[in-house]
Amino acid sequence: MPVATQSIPAPSFSFRDEWRRPLEAARRKLRENGNTLVAIHVRVHSNEPHVDQPWFRDIPMAWYREFLSGLWPTLKNPILLVATDGGDEIC
Repeated sequence: MPVATQSIPAPSFSFRDEWRRPLEAARRKLRENGNTLVAIHVRVHSNEPHVDQPWFRDIPMAWYREFLSGLWPTLKNPILLVATDGGDEIC
């Protein structure tokens, strides 16, 4: 699986004001220490069949692991954040 070699543009959403300041402070501190932040969202439980969206499908955990194992050695002090509805299922 190919590994991304370019930065991905920042998302087009923004956090609530009460969340933005503490999150920005934490992100700034991590980056000042030379860490690379990696965040992924792993959806495990899909409540909809997605019949009208043929491009949508569940992604096997092995694909995430393969991608990260190729990417990880290229990063300086990587820190991984995983957002998921799967809990222990993704460990």
